[in-house]
Amino acid sequence: MKVVDVWGGPAGPDTPWSRETTSNLFSATKALAAICASVLHSRGLLDLDAPVAKYWPEFAQAGKEGALVRHILTHSVGLPGLPKAAELLDYDGRGWDDYDAIAEQLAAAEPAWVPGTETSYHAISYGWLVGELVRRVTGRTIGTFFREEIADPFGWDLRIGTPPHEQGRMADLVPFSDQWSEEEAHIQAQLAAARIEPGSLCALTCVEMHGTSVIDEVVPFFGSASGRTAEIAGAGGSGSARSLAGMFALLALGGELDGKRLLSESSVAEFGREALHARALEVPPLYGLDGTRLPAPDTRWALGYQMNDQWPEEFCSFGPERDAYGHAGAGGQLGFADPFNRVSVGFVRSHLTHSWKACGDLTRTLYTCLER
Repeated sequence: MKVVDVWGGPAGPDTPWSRETTSNLFSATKALAAICASVLHSRGLLDLDAPVAKYWPEFAQAGKEGALVRHILTHSVGLPGLPKAAELLDYDGRGWDDYDAIAEQLAAAEPAWVPGTETSYHAISYGWLVGELVRRVTGRTIGTFFREEIADPFGWDLRIGTPPHEQGRMADLVPFSDQWSEEEAHIQAQLAAARIEPGSLCALTCVEMHGTSVIDEVVPFFGSASGRTAEIAGAGGSGSARSLAGMFALLALGGELDGKRLLSESSVAEFGREALHARALEVPPLYGLDGTRLPAPDTRWALGYQMNDQWPEEFCSFGPERDAYGHAGAGGQLGFADPFNRVSVGFVRSHLTHSWKACGDLTRTLYTCLER
């Protein structure tokens, strides 16, 4: 049952946000990719403990013979980016829809660590990896599979790769404008330098090429027609908060919504429970203003979803339940499922921020109302 459905603000200079407006989901798109994998698992087509090479034979190169499907879903497979991204891609849109070439590079790449032994966020490559699994199993790209098997049957206004005729409903992206504290600015300067340092793990993760990175080009690239059309399942989806909440409602209710079952209860349980809890690799090591080395982040993953206590509650929250799960997206996007309370939330915006405070405040208000 839909409880709250609200929107407001501008979608463009002279365009108010309407019921039909959609926005970039950024990394919340990873949840759309995860539910594709869960559908295949529900249908007996994807074994989480099988080698990736069972479905993608070329993947068994350069030390990845033992990489498992679940290693991809927990960001522990060791392929945080394309080793030769600049040979294939550009920020004018070139190459991002060449799924054969992207898969070929990933299959040939040497992992940054033995798969399954470390974890570090696969910001963009997560979507390419899951997408290729979907393509190998179904013969369809992940965007097509998601649309035909998931979004359209449930009437969800969600896409992995938004066709040009639907981009007119998307809100214009407004660049980040919030201010860092002195300590935060010091940390961000270290990250900015690391993500354009050729060969570094941070640069690999952030798709460094031509002296810049996808993080630095986030608004012009993901605001462009080509950046929105390509099926970038790690960060390039679009949709409405209403539909994002609907997708997570299906997960919160055990795989069935409005009398239609998409996922088996066992698959929902498998994908929604903690699958990895580990200290992430430092990408790069960071230091405070006083020179103190900051601790690496403690990460907690379900299969393709972030678990609730990855961040301080005041920074980003999936509600009060520790085992709620979902995915945040750059700029303040968020969606999550709370199976304990049978609640889901979706939140999207176009005026990008480094904080999830707005959706966090709304989420806390929601749970306050539920307690009454």
